[in-house]
Amino acid sequence: MGFPAPPRARPYLALRGRRRPMLPVRIPGKAGRAYRAGANLTLDGAETGKRTWEEFLGERLG
Repeated sequence: MGFPAPPRARPYLALRGRRRPMLPVRIPGKAGRAYRAGANLTLDGAETGKRTWEEFLGERLG
């Protein structure tokens, strides 16, 4: 499932003490289907990190 934004944005906004309404925006067609399936991402030969998103935010903002 690609890179869903709300699970990434909510911790950021919480650390900043902000709230924002979020609405899902579905990208139609083949491109949208590919993004939802995660076809735009690859792990073949990619370096992967060890930190979580929350750990990164804590270091940068906390």
